[in-house]
Order: sequence, then structure tokens, then C-alpha cells
Amino acid sequence: MSARSRITVLIVEDEPMIALDIETVLSDMGLTNLSVFATRDDAIRWLERNCPDVAVLDVLLREGTSGDVAANLSERGIPFVVCSAGDVQIIDKAFAHGIWVEKPFSETALQAGVREALASYFG
Repeated sequence: MSARSRITVLIVEDEPMIALDIETVLSDMGLTNLSVFATRDDAIRWLERNCPDVAVLDVLLREGTSGDVAANLSERGIPFVVCSAGDVQIIDKAFAHGIWVEKPFSETALQAGVREALASYFG
């Protein structure tokens, strides 16, 4: 088992095809311990019992924003990538702590964002 396969990644994305794309890109990096949620409530419940090493968040979900998830991650010092098409800092300041990857994202851009986030966590 490689070190990357032990890294836990939280993905919050409500569009199934985009979530699948994110999973594929991260799996190609060797990151296979992925937990994917379409709602902020499901992600928050998961965070009550788990601690990811990194997260990838869409901002605008069907139920509102994932700002509560971003705030939870920030409070715990967990790095995250914001993967969205809008200016999230206007929406909620909790997203300001994330690394921005704009949608539509390229595989290279998403991987670079996740690597940067992991480097900030693991040094």
C-alpha cells in the first residue's frame, strides 16, 4: 500500500459527472481513499466522525453553499481545494482559506491544487 493510498480525501460535489471526474483525476494521482458527498449535511455528518487529509469542495450545491464544510475544515487546519465556477470569496469568507481551481477544470489544474494543499498539510 502506497503512502498516497492512505491519504483520506473528502469530496463535496452535487453534480454526479463532475464528482466522477474528480474521483478519476485523484485516483490517477494514486489517491484512492475517497469519500464523496453530494450535500453539505452529509459531509458535515461524516466530518463529525472522520478527519480527511485534504478536501475538494464545490461551492454552490443544490441546498446552498458548502461554506459550513469549508469553515469546519479551516477550523481544524485541514487544507482544501475550492473547485467552482464563481467568485467564492464574495459568497463566504470561509472559502478564502482554500486553493482555487476554476471549473471547468483540467486534470493538471486539479492535481496541482491538490498537491499544493497536501504540501501545506504535510510540509
